[in-house]
Amino acid sequence: MARIVLGLRNIILVTVAFVFLLGVVWYVGFDRNISLPNRVNIRKIEVCQNDFKQKAQQITYIEDEQKIQKIYDFIDKRKKGWEPLLYSPTEPVVMTKFYGADAELFELYLMKSSNFLITSNSGTYLKSLHNDEVKQFFDLLGVQANRLVFSPPKDNAL
Repeated sequence: MARIVLGLRNIILVTVAFVFLLGVVWYVGFDRNISLPNRVNIRKIEVCQNDFKQKAQQITYIEDEQKIQKIYDFIDKRKKGWEPLLYSPTEPVVMTKFYGADAELFELYLMKSSNFLITSNSGTYLKSLHNDEVKQFFDLLGVQANRLVFSPPKDNAL
């Protein structure tokens, strides 16, 4: 009986050590900083906003260098803390595509849950944003937050 208990204890210890080792490899092995293309390569940003009140999509293009620089700086300041995406995300409320001279460089989505999602050649990554960061990003893009599905309805005072 004592041999069985020792055998089970050894199996549990090996399993715990293996799971711990996998966690360390996961934490150290994945680069949690996204890499962005050089700013000078970005020529245009396409912003697509799902307008659920009008049941339509609003598409705008940003080609002003100063606006592109501000948007790029906003993303660049938040390049740390991204996690590899391990599941299928929900439908985004704002989609942005960053274009170079002749091709799409990367895509950035803002999900209903205030999560950023970035897709590029190196994979798909996820990052949570604070509410003030979401508002700031919307302002930079010119997105009308009151038209998005997750905006609370305004009270109608009589």
